[in-house]
Amino acid sequence: YYWVKNTNAEIRAMENLIGSFNYSGTAAVASGSSYYCGTDGLWSADQLAGNTAIASVTATADTTVGHYTKDGGNFSEMFILVNMSHPEDGSSDTVTVAFDGGYTSAIVYIDGEATLYQLSGGVCTVTIPSGEGVVVLPVA
Repeated sequence: YYWVKNTNAEIRAMENLIGSFNYSGTAAVASGSSYYCGTDGLWSADQLAGNTAIASVTATADTTVGHYTKDGGNFSEMFILVNMSHPEDGSSDTVTVAFDGGYTSAIVYIDGEATLYQLSGGVCTVTIPSGEGVVVLPVA
């Protein structure tokens, strides 16, 4: 019940943001590498790097990267990063995303709260608890 209650609160806090984007695709990042699974409809590494603002992703746990787009406005791409570990295992996932295109900062939503991250060389690193996710909007 606790997880569902918290997830619902997080979704409500971000529903207008998430609802303004269109789903584009998902890539799976294997633990400890930048390998992307390319089966069963998941994007390959080339599709993720070739069609999004992301140049590369590494993670310390199995992770999914959801990609969303919209036309116009200040943000054209949004990413949802999810630690695929079981919520009860208590592990964390350090995800490092390298963005293309001169991005200098990112707005990162953790638990429904926005935080501005300053990027060094277009790189954003976030730590995600097991079973949790974050929303990332790169800012040029």
